[in-house]
Amino acid sequence: MKLPPFGVLILLVLVTLAGCAGGTTGSAARSTTLAGPSSTTSVGTSPTTGVASRSTSVAPSNAGGTPTPARPTSTTARSPTTGSADAPSARSSTVTPTDGGPSAPTGGSTAATSNAGATGSGGAPATATPTTTPALTPVTTPPPAPDGFPPGVTTTGVWNASALVAAHSDALAATSYRFTARVEKSRFADDDYHDAVFTRTGTVATARASFLTDTVETDGFEPRSPRRVHDVWANRSTVLTRVEGSNGTRYGAGLRTPGRRTETASLVTESFLVRRTLADGQFSVADVRRTDARTLVTLVSDTYVGRTPAPANVTAFHAALVVDDRGVVHRLNETLATADPTGGRRTTTRYSFGVTTVGPVVTTRPAWARLANDTTASGWTDLGWLGGGRFP
Repeated sequence: MKLPPFGVLILLVLVTLAGCAGGTTGSAARSTTLAGPSSTTSVGTSPTTGVASRSTSVAPSNAGGTPTPARPTSTTARSPTTGSADAPSARSSTVTPTDGGPSAPTGGSTAATSNAGATGSGGAPATATPTTTPALTPVTTPPPAPDGFPPGVTTTGVWNASALVAAHSDALAATSYRFTARVEKSRFADDDYHDAVFTRTGTVATARASFLTDTVETDGFEPRSPRRVHDVWANRSTVLTRVEGSNGTRYGAGLRTPGRRTETASLVTESFLVRRTLADGQFSVADVRRTDARTLVTLVSDTYVGRTPAPANVTAFHAALVVDDRGVVHRLNETLATADPTGGRRTTTRYSFGVTTVGPVVTTRPAWARLANDTTASGWTDLGWLGGGRFP
């Protein structure tokens, strides 16, 4: 097809203008179209610095469908220095994450990430998982105690009952002594009255090398066994028992094994009773008395905090202990009154313990020990319960 003269002139002008579109440097420009979602990549030369720059953008072609995440955009810029157009003195690089979070510099010393703009499948915003910082348990320290106070006791009362019980047992092991423990229980029910009395006396040598205890139970709740005597004698290697009741007298013998030593230690210190009373009350210091040899601290409580019986059933409570600076419980008294929720039964229990003599004390082998040896000559018998930690 032959163009008219003015058409040829117009075509030459258009070609000339297209040749100048690359900028003042005459660099070529390229445009590339990707298949699928609309994507255009352009590469050109900065007219100012002569450093190539590139930008990439992706736009979804399916406007009504699932959005296509945008690719990261990376921009690198260099600042020219004097005398050189392409020798940068500083360089910064910024990466824009695809989840919408803030840009994080890759060349610096500070990094930050965020998922505040994160999206789940289908473009729905993702639910951020909260970070829970565990609460710190405050570390409490006991208030200071004056010199001469028992272990586990401060000016405000009993701070550590376990420490006091352990000190009571350890201090008694270092001396010889005599003690008495007593439990009385009275019960009123349906215009009927019953009582039970439990009494134990003991003589203990230093380091519990030998001891003798005599326990008498009078149980009014069990008419068939109104009285029972349970005696225990031990030396360093052997434990002998005698039980006398309505069915006659029985003897037992056994080795004083480590397990038996633990059991007999509770028996001759009444640690079970001391621990029980300390757990029942919230104690405060009522009196401090100092002598030339010892300091005696009196602890009292009228507030029941125990678990058995239930606090709702307790109608009256009072407890008092006199403890020396070593931790020895010289006297213990507790009164606990309860009432059945239906109102049909009322019970009052009184616990007491006392160290009557502290060294020197001599233990004597009882006459019945020979009968126990003769009866069990063919072999050791089951000692059964030795009497520690059981109350009517």
